Amino acid sequence: MVARLLCVFSGLLGLGVCPGIAQSTLTGPTLGLFFDPKAHAIRPIWGIPGSSTAGQPIDVGFPLAAGIISPSQDYALVVAGDGSMSSVTFAANGPSLNPIRIATAPDRMVISPGGKSAAFYYSTSSSVQILTNLPDSPQMAGQVDLSSLPNSPDVIAISDDGSLLLVGVRENADGSTAQGEVFAFTPDTAAPRSVASVQHVAAIAFVSQSHDALLADDVASSVTLVSDVANRANVAWTFASQQLPAPDSVRASPDRQSFLVASSTNSLVGILDATGSNAVVVACDCVPAELRPLSAAMTYQITEPANGLLWVLDGRMSYPKVFFVPIPSDPGQTGGTTSTSGGGGQP
Repeated sequence: MVARLLCVFSGLLGLGVCPGIAQSTLTGPTLGLFFDPKAHAIRPIWGIPGSSTAGQPIDVGFPLAAGIISPSQDYALVVAGDGSMSSVTFAANGPSLNPIRIATAPDRMVISPGGKSAAFYYSTSSSVQILTNLPDSPQMAGQVDLSSLPNSPDVIAISDDGSLLLVGVRENADGSTAQGEVFAFTPDTAAPRSVASVQHVAAIAFVSQSHDALLADDVASSVTLVSDVANRANVAWTFASQQLPAPDSVRASPDRQSFLVASSTNSLVGILDATGSNAVVVACDCVPAELRPLSAAMTYQITEPANGLLWVLDGRMSYPKVFFVPIPSDPGQTGGTTSTSGGGGQP
């Protein structure tokens, strides 16, 4: 996978490590792609965990107002300055754009864990549009009306098949005891169905190719795996530990053998095993607010780019490490060195 993406990105950027492509001064492995809002572009991460740097922006023909990379790292959803949207796939002969016909750009967009579906949230209409058949033949699968909810959604998540939308909302008044709820919607039904009562749901993430979902409650300091959300919504397990207080990001690995949890308020990232236990926790000098898969196995973008740095988790080892990727302000600069930090939690 890394070798294939290396050829793709090399072809896009003229860095050349594949037969038939001119050689450049920078060759080697890549960790994947990320959206750089300062450069208004998608950029690769060149190098290996602990020694990497952001590469030159990929030219898709126009500056990007927003962008999100698929968890499989094979395409991105992008928004142009005029509000138009496209899916961008990456190939050795350059990026390919497929327009997505929407009236206006969404206020929020999320992609399913396997990258097959996406959900676009619109605050003015209190609705979500669901897009399926990504990336090759994107089509609108329906619109979900959220106006019956007690408040606007804090978080949303979409399943890979696009048939199930989860929405987390706050139900209490300001200043009162925290209370919230998670509701399930389908594109063909108007009425929401309650699937979980929480204190405050800070993150929701579906497990790939399933209707199982992770719920992070940052007030209760817990993470719960709910199985078969579309039907019985049974609790499979709950992780609650002072090792990892106030979790507000979650992600399941594609093979479901590990579950990632992060706490932005405590600068912690943890990895749970397949049973939701035996946490290994690592501290970082950052504010982890994302858990976005990169192309290297068990490697995740955990922050947005800021102050010339992007923070990444290498979770492939029993002793995981967090490292930063320098983002050169001059896109022509490609050198850089990263420093690492690591730590372990009690099992």
